[in-house]
Amino acid sequence: MIYTIPYVLVTLLFAICAFIIQREEVKERKRAIEMLCLVAYIVFFGFRGLVGTDWLNYYPFFENCSLDSYTLNLLGEEGHYEPGFTTIVLLSKFLFGSFSMFCFVCCLINTFLLVMFFKRYVDNIALGLLLFMCMGGVQFSINLMRNTIAILIMANALHYIVERKPLRYFSACVLALTFHISTLLFFPLYFFFHKKINKWVYLGFITIGLLLFLSGAKLVTLLLTKLALVYNDKFEFMITAYTEGFDEARTISIGLLERLFTAVLIFCYYDKILGMRKDSALFVNAFVLYYFFYMYFAEFDIMSMRLATLFTFCYWVLWGDLLRCFSIENNRKLFVAFVGIYAIFKVAGQTHLSCYSYDNCLFGAKSYPERLYLYVDETDN
Repeated sequence: MIYTIPYVLVTLLFAICAFIIQREEVKERKRAIEMLCLVAYIVFFGFRGLVGTDWLNYYPFFENCSLDSYTLNLLGEEGHYEPGFTTIVLLSKFLFGSFSMFCFVCCLINTFLLVMFFKRYVDNIALGLLLFMCMGGVQFSINLMRNTIAILIMANALHYIVERKPLRYFSACVLALTFHISTLLFFPLYFFFHKKINKWVYLGFITIGLLLFLSGAKLVTLLLTKLALVYNDKFEFMITAYTEGFDEARTISIGLLERLFTAVLIFCYYDKILGMRKDSALFVNAFVLYYFFYMYFAEFDIMSMRLATLFTFCYWVLWGDLLRCFSIENNRKLFVAFVGIYAIFKVAGQTHLSCYSYDNCLFGAKSYPERLYLYVDETDN
């Protein structure tokens, strides 16, 4: 558990600042506290060492990246990343020549996109950062470097759906696509994502998802099997591989309780949430998709998690909106306290492995060979 301490301390800072801002009435003080949080986020994640796991792929890619590899990316050559991401790699390598500075550049991009998103949808940026840390922030900031930029681009483009500006929305989709292929899922959202779901249809959808999850019914597997034009051993092997571990995934967990807790609160305050802003339906629908991929696709554990991750941003807004739904001030403070405590436990659960042993380039970080040796030694044992 010692590895979690730095991450927990940063999360605790965001929680304390969110609580103070919730009580503070002077705008200048609020802004100063928010700026403190943003600086802390940039220093902590922007100057991190080789922590997490995805540096195993990104560090060699950075070192080997060249104009020739950029051409291979454009040609879709296997083993190479999307052109937008590769462009940032090449520019960072040309300007700074350091993988750590490349991570810093990505952190600055993420911070800019986060602030743009929070300024539009969140009153309390410290609370936004706390919710971000609680719901995917550690992985977004450390491991999912390509996914994060793509997701944040799309999160900032959602309002174009409500405003019915297809050119701007699809331009954002294309830009995000140059960072991660999963952005393809956002293209069709323009045609229905702004529509409000009936409250009782929403409840039925949530209930059916829960029953399917707890029953262990492999509905998607059944449908894929029926729809397959040719059923052979390879297809059967793929289904078995992707659904392996499903029995473990469908047990009662903190994640399941979190999703049900959020789903019930949204239902209780459904009309109030939808009435808060003209684009509130976007985030309710995003939660519906988040819930759908986790609950209805639970048999495909990895795939369901990756697809649901695309819509994690709904929590950063909806939990903040739920806070505003409480008419009693003490209930608001209790909710912020609950979110803070939950975020600390969740962040601790995500960073307890030795690969998350934190170091910072500003104060001395382990080199790539040192980190690689420790990682290989740990996996061998």
